[in-house]
Amino acid sequence: MKEQLPLFLGQNLKFLRKKFKLTQRALAKTLGINRENIESYENRKIKPQTAVQFRMASYFRVALSDLLYSDLSDQVGPNVPDSSPEPRQADRPGRLIEFYNGPIAAGGTPGYPDDLDQDSDYLLPIPAKYLSNGEHKAFEIKGQSMLPITDGTVMIAEKVNRLSDLKDGLAYIIKTHRDGLVYKRVFLKETDAGRELDLVSDNKAFAPYRMHSEDVEEIWKPKMFLSQEMP
Repeated sequence: MKEQLPLFLGQNLKFLRKKFKLTQRALAKTLGINRENIESYENRKIKPQTAVQFRMASYFRVALSDLLYSDLSDQVGPNVPDSSPEPRQADRPGRLIEFYNGPIAAGGTPGYPDDLDQDSDYLLPIPAKYLSNGEHKAFEIKGQSMLPITDGTVMIAEKVNRLSDLKDGLAYIIKTHRDGLVYKRVFLKETDAGRELDLVSDNKAFAPYRMHSEDVEEIWKPKMFLSQEMP
C-alpha cells in the first residue's frame, strides 16, 4: 500500500520557500538534505523523514501540525512567520537540543536514509523545564523491535557518562563503533573478557546479542518521546 503523504506539506514548503526568497538548493543546504529531495517534497513524490519534518518546522518557525495539515497560504497571523528564518544557537541548559540525523536501529540493519546528511545536526526546541542539567540529544527510531515505540518516533535522551550508571533492564540508545546506533534493553555483565553488554529487544522476534564495552562510543538514556501515532 502506498504511503499516505501529508496533505499540505509540499504546498506549504514551496509557499514558505518562495515567501523568504530561497532557492531549493539554498533551503536544502540549510536543512542538511539534497536539493532533489526538496523538489520531491514540493511535488508530493516522497514523504520526508520525521527528523526532516521537525527540522523544516523549526527552521520556518511554524507548528509541525500546521506545516503538514493546514494551508499556510490561506492564513494570516501567528501561524505564518513574518520575519525571515534565521539560524539558532543552543540555549543552555537546553531549550534547543541537537537532533542527530542518523536513525537508530530498533530492528533490521542500521543505516541512513537518503535525504539526511549524516554529518549535520539540527536543533529541536524542547521546553527547558522538561530537561535536567545533563547533555541531551534527539534521535529518530527506525524499526519494530522495541514496540510499542514505533518506527519514526523521536526520542529525547540524556547522555550517560559512566557504565556504572546503567540500570539492568532499562532501554538505552547505544552508539557503537561497528553497528552505529541501536535502541535496546541493556544488561551489564562482568565476564572473563571484561565488561560486556547484553542487548535485548522487546519484540522477541529479534534475538539478543552481546557487545563488549570497548565497542561502545556513547550511551543515551531516553527521557521522553515524540510520536505522530496516538497510543
